[in-house]
Amino acid sequence: MQFFHFKKQKIFFPIIILLCFIFISCDNNKKNSSVTNAQKGVLDLRNFNFQTDSYINLSGEWEFYWLKFLTPDDFINGKTNNPDFIKVPLLWPNHKHDTKTLTNEGYATYRLSVLLNKNSEIALSLRFLEVSSAFKIFINGKEYKNYGAVSTSYEFEKPVLFPQYLDFIQQGETLNIVLHVSNFHHRKGGIFKKIQLGSTEVIRKQWSKNIAFEFTIFGAILIMGLYHLGLFLLRHQDLSPLFFGLFCIIMAVRVIFTGEKLFMIFHPEFPYELMVKLDFFSIYISAPFFVLFFYSLFREYFNKYILFLFGFTCIFFNLA
Repeated sequence: MQFFHFKKQKIFFPIIILLCFIFISCDNNKKNSSVTNAQKGVLDLRNFNFQTDSYINLSGEWEFYWLKFLTPDDFINGKTNNPDFIKVPLLWPNHKHDTKTLTNEGYATYRLSVLLNKNSEIALSLRFLEVSSAFKIFINGKEYKNYGAVSTSYEFEKPVLFPQYLDFIQQGETLNIVLHVSNFHHRKGGIFKKIQLGSTEVIRKQWSKNIAFEFTIFGAILIMGLYHLGLFLLRHQDLSPLFFGLFCIIMAVRVIFTGEKLFMIFHPEFPYELMVKLDFFSIYISAPFFVLFFYSLFREYFNKYILFLFGFTCIFFNLA
């Protein structure tokens, strides 16, 4: 009985870590659920109060112009006609343009008109979770910022892939958003996560909460990993602390390369390709250590051939 009680204590820690990652993967931010999605490139927020409500997702149908970079002046001068409409968020290959399925590589213009109430002036913010791989944003006809460098080819595109924030002052009853998006570096193209709009105070406060939460998770998992590695140094005959400690270290690294991507806050010039590889690498390299941890505890119940097959599968995905 004491033997199984000891094993239950060891299993407790990985269960806690798994629950933490499940919690991180969920959208814990509060949003207003009464707002409908955009339809035909227009989102009606005239009944939404940015002072009292939280934030909203700019989801729904955006105007979409494939393989075109259109400026706000092009829309004003009537140089556009017969727009396509694409759901946001959505990967490009999941959308059909002129009966043809799009590819992950390409570029496009997105446009959305947001109808607001009669507030004369308000500080608003946009939060872009992930847009592949670079984008430029225009607000009410004015070019605000480039995230990376959009391009019509691989050679001149500079990719970025971490949450971005844009603060601006909104005047008037209509908010016009135009996005230039290009992707020639990532395996997924398009706006594949939500775009959020809210008051600057709400968006920035939520960002601070996310940063604090992810730093806490990072520190807790890192300390847990170092603690178990220390246990292994004291007791070499027991391999379970080694496997679990390595699993924790890798998971801690994964925390700072996902979500708000904490590492990129301090090292924004970190190579894009290496960041993407570390993101995927952390998944497939951590899984074998997690399985080996349970194997070291319940060796008599594991089939070694299945264990080796699982390990070779993870190695294959790492090299792919």
